[in-house]
Amino acid sequence: MVPTVNEAITSELPSPESWKVVFILAAAIYLTGTAAFVLLFRAETQDWNDETEKKVRGEELREKFLREERRKILEEKSSRRRRERGPDPTATGNGYERVARGKMTAYI
Repeated sequence: MVPTVNEAITSELPSPESWKVVFILAAAIYLTGTAAFVLLFRAETQDWNDETEKKVRGEELREKFLREERRKILEEKSSRRRRERGPDPTATGNGYERVARGKMTAYI
């Protein structure tokens, strides 16, 4: 757009006076944009850029990650212990039958 406007102004008579008009027009456009920015825009931190919120969210995510890691480690230890001990004779459906004889219980 600028070359078209520049050509329209300076094509008839390329003199310093026509270039002065081009530069004044460019300055007016820049000043209008600057004035609109100064008058219409706010310099407040937006919610999505709030540093305290980011820190709180980061801590929440870190805690969630650590809880998940702890849970995984505990599950892994528990399953390792179960494998080391072998089958549980008190569990039902594992091939052991519980037989009660008086005060004693025997697993057959």
